[in-house]
Amino acid sequence: LLRIVTHLAIFIDMICPNTIDEADKSRLITAYVTILSLYELYETVPVYISFLNKQESEEAYSFFLSNLVDSDVREKQLQLSNFLQLPTANILRRTAQRIFADTEQYYNPETTITVNYDISDIDRRLMSGAEWLLEGKLYADAIDSIIALSRRFLINGKIKSLEHFFNRKDLNEIIKHHEMDKLASKSSNEEDLTILEIKQYQNLLQGFKKYEEWKKSSSLFNSQSNLPTLVKQFKEFSNGIYQLIKDFLVYLSEDERVQDKEALFEIRALYTPYLVIELHKSLVSASESLKISSFINEALNLTNLVANETDKIYLLFQSSGRLKEYLQLIARSATLLAH
Repeated sequence: LLRIVTHLAIFIDMICPNTIDEADKSRLITAYVTILSLYELYETVPVYISFLNKQESEEAYSFFLSNLVDSDVREKQLQLSNFLQLPTANILRRTAQRIFADTEQYYNPETTITVNYDISDIDRRLMSGAEWLLEGKLYADAIDSIIALSRRFLINGKIKSLEHFFNRKDLNEIIKHHEMDKLASKSSNEEDLTILEIKQYQNLLQGFKKYEEWKKSSSLFNSQSNLPTLVKQFKEFSNGIYQLIKDFLVYLSEDERVQDKEALFEIRALYTPYLVIELHKSLVSASESLKISSFINEALNLTNLVANETDKIYLLFQSSGRLKEYLQLIARSATLLAH
């Protein structure tokens, strides 16, 4: 019955425009689209959407698209949307906006945040919001969505979710397309802070990757291991993490053009103390397994980096609530040095 009434309303509206109330027509079509979605008759959905006005089509179609997961289905929907000359760009923007809004309630950081390695279905849905913009080649909007996604994941400790998203996308290619679009539109040649921020997150993920590689190598260490190779690997890891601690988001945190610097501070307050503590533990562990006592000195010397007034990393420890934990770690390491 709904199918018949919907078709009748569309037919009458085509023959005698404005005979059918716009709100009634919209309710009929959106209800019928919902039925089509339930029966997975996806390819017919945009056809019915095309009979809605611009605003209604954006709302109805974006709701439909926001729940699609299959990549082949998504690609087909884009093709159909363009073929039917729907306002595809605005629909995709609204789809991404809807997904980010719908998932926001699941990302409310508690007082204490820990770095975790789980990837939830909600995380995957959030990723799909940015992916719609990328699939539609809306690179400027996609870059902004990647920033929003990265901040949301990192503030909630979801390092693996961000790594999963970054690994699925050729970020360098996306950045290149974005820069080409800026040139074509003759946008400002001013330094692009969004690109710098994304590169900072790439550096963070690279640091975590090196950390995981070192943990794996050290767990396999035995008397038959190649000691010089392990020492070299560890030095590369420790030097890289040290530089990351010094540099991560520092430049952007000090730039007046950056919006929502509070979010950057939250991210630094979570990850910089975490990296300091993990580097300290790694140095102490390596001093024991590799029999290089100077690594304990290096661990204790990290206090100079934390306490100096130039970097002010101690403020990040205070904000994260991990200062007491770090001081206890230093005390235990100092007793090892005394022996």
